[in-house]
Amino acid sequence: MKYVYQNCPFYRQKFKECNVDVDSIKTTEDITKLPLTTKQDLRNAYPLKMCCVGNEKIVRIQMSGGTTGQPVIIPYTRNDVEQWKEMMLRAFYIANVTSKDVIQITPAFGLWNGGFGFHFAADELNAFVIPIGSGNTRDQIKFMKDFNTTVLCATASYPIRIAEVAGEMGIDVKDLALEKMLLGAEPWSDEMRKQIESLFDVTAFDIPGLTEMGGVGTVGFECSHRQGLHMWEDNYIVEIVNEDGEVLGEGEEGEIVYTSLNREAMPLIRYRSGEVSAIVSNEQCECGIEHLTIKRIRGRTDDMVIYKGR
Repeated sequence: MKYVYQNCPFYRQKFKECNVDVDSIKTTEDITKLPLTTKQDLRNAYPLKMCCVGNEKIVRIQMSGGTTGQPVIIPYTRNDVEQWKEMMLRAFYIANVTSKDVIQITPAFGLWNGGFGFHFAADELNAFVIPIGSGNTRDQIKFMKDFNTTVLCATASYPIRIAEVAGEMGIDVKDLALEKMLLGAEPWSDEMRKQIESLFDVTAFDIPGLTEMGGVGTVGFECSHRQGLHMWEDNYIVEIVNEDGEVLGEGEEGEIVYTSLNREAMPLIRYRSGEVSAIVSNEQCECGIEHLTIKRIRGRTDDMVIYKGR
């Protein structure tokens, strides 16, 4: 709190307006005294008005998803990139992805953070990496077949499309060397997971993450017990709140709010993510992980169905 107060004019002003004494924030429970941060705050801060470091310490930028409004730019220091890589390595470890794997990365490489986190971790493992990026599904399948891809990193719905195109090519996807899939970037159901695993004969893991917190894979991962998403509480404080911003208890569904604990360039305090979930447990999982577990992301608070014009 002192770091953002001293280095970010936006938070310094916001804390003053809310009469927040940063010296009084001593425990994780105390953060409820702090105001929430919204995506509109980030849009208003374009390009780098919420940054805590000078340009000389920024090594890259990424852009948050979304097709409307002012772009949301997230800057990274070298340590921020290393933190992203470390969290992705945790996911690889839990999914038993090793240097012996051939890892095909299908999310885009660009301002959207999609492919980079996977690549940073795969490169650190010295694995065989195919950074193919998005599009051209026939080439994706050709590469899987020719290079014996064992791990597919993709958006959650893409494997269904791969299976369709493979069928048109006369290829049975069960004959591919694929063993594991790390899928995210959109909500997907248990039924969809069963369909993908049955089609490909693989194990599919759900990998959450959002650019505002550093990118895909930064905030948590699910283990093989599939009781929910383990949130990395040594890096993020995670709350679930209702529409009014009031903190909800275990089992109550609401919006995920993140506070980044060790990011340098643009740490966000109580950021309303728009993601819908609920706390499953604060107890240690059977896998041994002691961090908070939440339900897999069900959707977004800004998803809206128009029924009869209403």
